[in-house]
Amino acid sequence: MANLKIKPFFIVIFALACVILVHPSFARRVMYSDIQPTLAVMLSAQESRSLGEEVRKRLGLNVSENPDFIGTSARMKFSGNEIEVDWYTGKRYSPYCRIGSLIFLEYSNSEELDSIRKKLGEDILDRYGGNIIFYSSHDDAWQERSFREPFLHSSTITAIAGMLQYGTEGKIVADIGSGRGILSIVALRLGAAKVFAVENNLFYIEKSLKIMEANGYQIDPSTLRGERIEFFNSAAEDKNLGLPDRALNSVQMIISNTGPLYQGLTRLIIEAAGSLANCREIIIVNYDLPEIVDEYDTVVRKKISISKNIYTWMEKSGFAQVEMAPLEFIFFTTPVRKQKVSELFFGRK
Repeated sequence: MANLKIKPFFIVIFALACVILVHPSFARRVMYSDIQPTLAVMLSAQESRSLGEEVRKRLGLNVSENPDFIGTSARMKFSGNEIEVDWYTGKRYSPYCRIGSLIFLEYSNSEELDSIRKKLGEDILDRYGGNIIFYSSHDDAWQERSFREPFLHSSTITAIAGMLQYGTEGKIVADIGSGRGILSIVALRLGAAKVFAVENNLFYIEKSLKIMEANGYQIDPSTLRGERIEFFNSAAEDKNLGLPDRALNSVQMIISNTGPLYQGLTRLIIEAAGSLANCREIIIVNYDLPEIVDEYDTVVRKKISISKNIYTWMEKSGFAQVEMAPLEFIFFTTPVRKQKVSELFFGRK
């Protein structure tokens, strides 16, 4: 046999290829690119509870075994329907929150996400993968959070419950002020035909792309487009809401979770939705901001409540049917205490 001579150049190339292939970050990209996003399965209340219990058990968050459990949950009452919200509560911070049929699991980095998926197992992910959404929260503020509160903001929970109630299946949805894209993912999981996500902060769009990838949605960072979703790095400063005409004129449902500090934007969104021929539905989330008093009892900020304004803006913008549903936190103390924390406004033309 003739002697086989391999040039040093090819040896170096081969070695580099091996390093790349076995590197954890490369393996993660391959794994996430293989994840096929599926639609959520709509479950009964009891089926949703059972799935939540099984997920908590596999993640070691079984509240029945935790003596420090503080009974806290939430619910939203709609006309003829109620959506339950629950989360694991104890001495340590929890990455779990269930809203109706959907389960949200928080992760802080790729390694933790890999660990969570492994603990859940292929049987859960294959059958209920569309019901489980992985989410990386805003920052490390969880260390200061009350253990009685879920990791998702109450207004986010309210918007998600509204999407479960009114549905996005087959609809073209605009998520105005999309942040890290959690509502856009929910819209996709509930069957939206297309989602346009508008966010003026590029930092949040970059975070959104990573969270989308963790949930199986591949977005081209150069075009900000993926299957059934497109991001726009723009501000909703006029009635175009940061969208080009081709997208704006096709929108059928608008969702916004901007809050009372941006009431001017909230009004703009409602009025813009009212002027769009194809837009038939809108979901707006609101919560009251309490009065702030400094150490000298001087009012730094007056209480902000725009609930009545939202009703008026919707009616004047042509939404004949306007419904409101509050999110209540329920504290299982003696006696049981309830607290309204936010509210959802749904308008239909």
